[in-house]
Amino acid sequence: MAVTAPPIVCEPPFSTARPKNMWAAQFSAPHAIAMAVLGVEPGPDWFADDWLRHDIAGSLQDIIEFMPHSAHDLSREPHAASACLHLHDGRVLEKHVPFAEGEATNPIQESALETKFRRLTSSAVGDSASFEILDNLQNLKSATSVQPLVRFVSGAV
Repeated sequence: MAVTAPPIVCEPPFSTARPKNMWAAQFSAPHAIAMAVLGVEPGPDWFADDWLRHDIAGSLQDIIEFMPHSAHDLSREPHAASACLHLHDGRVLEKHVPFAEGEATNPIQESALETKFRRLTSSAVGDSASFEILDNLQNLKSATSVQPLVRFVSGAV
């Protein structure tokens, strides 16, 4: 697999394959790419020990070749990344992303952000509380006080 990315991504710690712990995995582009290829939902699962030591995930990371963007590409699309995966059956899968989702030029849609919030908080506080916290956060736009949210988060409600 060939990945073309900004030069910083092509250098350690960002280019480090088979990170040893969750801290290193957070900076590892090969680990993130392997998780995406394997269909693992972005979030805490990416950093579970099982995935850090997974043979197939590690093998995928080992075959990623990073190439920095040229100076010309950097001037046009400084945050772009491209990937090209050659499959054993001869197919070639390619993807170019000019701006990552969540960047100022490509903001994440509010519905996607809400879904991500509920997915990441539900396991910690439960579905009901996750929805309630989200409602309270959304009401901050028109709130005259944050006291109800503070009471809810601190468990006083």
